[in-house]
Amino acid sequence: MSQLKNRLQALTLLDRAFSAMTDEELATLVATLPEDHVTALDELCGAREGGFTDVEARNLAMRATAARGRMNGGLEQICTLVTDPALAKCIEALGDNSDNPSEE
Repeated sequence: MSQLKNRLQALTLLDRAFSAMTDEELATLVATLPEDHVTALDELCGAREGGFTDVEARNLAMRATAARGRMNGGLEQICTLVTDPALAKCIEALGDNSDNPSEE
């Protein structure tokens, strides 16, 4: 029961953070992603072959996928895709200590 409660709390935080982003912030975030991440994001959000060409259409699809994805994992997948480059930079900055980081 505790795991379910923790999962629901985490999903609530993800949902609030995603919902708080403006369309401009969302578009800027997607523009900074590597091409393979954008392709995966478009596929996840239901784009046809070639992905979204309209920023507003992508934003709308991302928000719809996130709303539906609270229960099927789509919200978590979107958040994983958009945060992966930041995680990679953190791991790179930690270098050899990335498996066992400390405060030093």
